[in-house]
Amino acid sequence: LQNKLIVKKLFGVDKKINFNGLSIDTRTIKKDNLFLAIKGKNNDGNQFISKAIKKGASYIVSSNRIKNRKNLIKVNSPIEFLNKFANLKRRNTNAKILAITGSAGKTSLKNILYSLIKDQKNTFASARSFNNHFGVPLSLSNLNLAHQIGIFEVGMNKSGEINKLSKMIKPNVAVITNIGEAHIENFRNKVGIANAKSEIIENIEKGGTLILNKDDKFFSLLNKKAKLKKIKVVSFGKTKKSDIKLISSQKYKNF
Repeated sequence: LQNKLIVKKLFGVDKKINFNGLSIDTRTIKKDNLFLAIKGKNNDGNQFISKAIKKGASYIVSSNRIKNRKNLIKVNSPIEFLNKFANLKRRNTNAKILAITGSAGKTSLKNILYSLIKDQKNTFASARSFNNHFGVPLSLSNLNLAHQIGIFEVGMNKSGEINKLSKMIKPNVAVITNIGEAHIENFRNKVGIANAKSEIIENIEKGGTLILNKDDKFFSLLNKKAKLKKIKVVSFGKTKKSDIKLISSQKYKNF
């Protein structure tokens, strides 16, 4: 029902469209998914429309005109459709949203949190490392009304990308795992990376929380930015000054 209402808002008319979830990849598409035929650098999704239908897609979103295809939703840009759909889904969800960024550990932390929370709350987590301009809106679009928690990754290659993606996610809680040298080639130094990661702070919802690595070299810079935005900060780390402290650890040979 929610998907149908969102499509109605997108087109301004009541289209009789029913589907369950969105997909851009026929390798992982599920029955009754809406398939977005997106033209990428290497592949054109329009070439896989027949395969998507055979695998059970209920509707196709494409910028191409396709004769005798009743289940086609013709749009100017499937990517623009996806972004608008994701924004509307975020605006209409009651789930609490957690976003994870950082130079390393995003996927591992997401998977750990999902494992810990899923038995307590109806939880959604983005698939694999879906943290870019395709993965984030696609993941948001697959939230449903029953979800109570949503966990998302936010990645970047250059400045401005985290701001754009986190503006879409609008997290209630954000985590910056650490600041490393990943994608250093696109920045002058690690300070540039830290500032790019801090873009997520600008889009944390009012009354939200930022979780920071107290042991990280850039903790003070990130903490200061959060305080200026009146965002609550919770720290973790080995240091005794952190809010959540690592008391002890043990190595296992075969782990």
